[in-house]
Amino acid sequence: MALQTNDWYLEQHITENWSYADELFTPDETKKIIDNFNIDLSQGEVGGKVDLATIRRSKVHFIDSKNPDNAWIFQRITGAIIDLNKRFFHFDLEKIETLQFSVYDESYKGFYDKHIDIMYRSTGFRKLSFSVLLSDPEDFEGGDLLLHYGTDPDKAHRVTGGLTLFPSYALHEVTPVTKGTRYALVGWVWGPRFK
Repeated sequence: MALQTNDWYLEQHITENWSYADELFTPDETKKIIDNFNIDLSQGEVGGKVDLATIRRSKVHFIDSKNPDNAWIFQRITGAIIDLNKRFFHFDLEKIETLQFSVYDESYKGFYDKHIDIMYRSTGFRKLSFSVLLSDPEDFEGGDLLLHYGTDPDKAHRVTGGLTLFPSYALHEVTPVTKGTRYALVGWVWGPRFK
């Protein structure tokens, strides 16, 4: 059937490489999250192995989704993911795998080198990745979330409480923090395999 120039489509589908929700959390809420989870930090790992020299330098704390005191954080993030996915990605999604409180500090030049979030061997399939900036952008230098889709990377928005959402197969990195501390919430959204 030939395309008709007079067709009027009921819905338009916009596909983006990444999307964002600014000010998902207020400054008071981001401070509360930092105060609550900047404890019992462990070294960030890569594939179950610590590699501080070349791949990643960060401290992390995994947030318990079964604790009712944390439900508001998961609910807020879930609402944003559902909305952004419906508007831009149209992926079949099931759950947030985990929520990780991440710290990148100038004292160890915290960074995470270029990587993708899809795992080589896994019991699930990561489809979307997200990062929520908790720090005030004026409180740190470096620490940019860069998304690599071409020659020049896209720099994610630096808005306190803002969420950046992107496909887990996207190459991305966090550049070294040269001053201050970058706090963020990071997570991955699972769904059935792409068909």
